Amino acid sequence: MKYFTPDLLERFGSADDQVALTAQEELEERSEKYARHLLHIKKRLPPRFRELQEQFYLHDARVVSPWFPPFLGGPSPTVASMQWVASEGGSDQGASVFLHLELDPPPKQLLVLHYRAVAIEGCLRYPPQAALLPCLEWQHDEVEIESERGITQILHSILFSNGLELRLRFLDFDFATLKPLAAPRKHPQQKASP
Repeated sequence: MKYFTPDLLERFGSADDQVALTAQEELEERSEKYARHLLHIKKRLPPRFRELQEQFYLHDARVVSPWFPPFLGGPSPTVASMQWVASEGGSDQGASVFLHLELDPPPKQLLVLHYRAVAIEGCLRYPPQAALLPCLEWQHDEVEIESERGITQILHSILFSNGLELRLRFLDFDFATLKPLAAPRKHPQQKASP
C-alpha cells in the first residue's frame, strides 16, 4: 500500500486525539491524491473493473467466502477468504481468484469478484488496525497499472481488517451482484408451529 499505509491507519485509530487528528488530515489528503491517481489510470483499467470502482464503495464490506488457502494463513473462525482455482497445468496464467463480499448498507447485496489470469503476488500481515472483529472486512484498496514485456497488468492491493494486505496481479476481471433471498412468505392457511 502506497497511500493507505498501515502506519497511517494505526495513527488514525490512536487513542491520542492529537495523533488521530493529524492522521485524519493526512488520510484525507492521501485519499484525494489516490482519487486523482485512479482518475488518471481509469481508461486503462479493464471495463468491468472500472465499473466496480465506479459503482461500489467496498470499505467495511464483509468477506463471506468460507475458505482460506493454506498459503495465506489457513482456515480460521474469524478469517474467511477466497477461492483459488488454478489452471490444469498448474500455471498461474489461467488461474482465477474469487472474493465474495457482503456490502455494508442494506439490502446487503453479495458481490462476487472474479480476478482472471491472476497471480497472488504477495500477502503481507501487519498488526491489526482495530480490535479483533468477528469477521474479516475490506478496509482499503489501491490499484496500479504496470507493464511487463509489453503486457499491461493490473496490481490490486487490498488491506483487510485483520492487517492482511493481499496483492493480486491480473489481466482480466469480472464481477456479479447477488441480492439476498427474501424470507419465504407463509401461506394464509398455514398455522404457526407452537
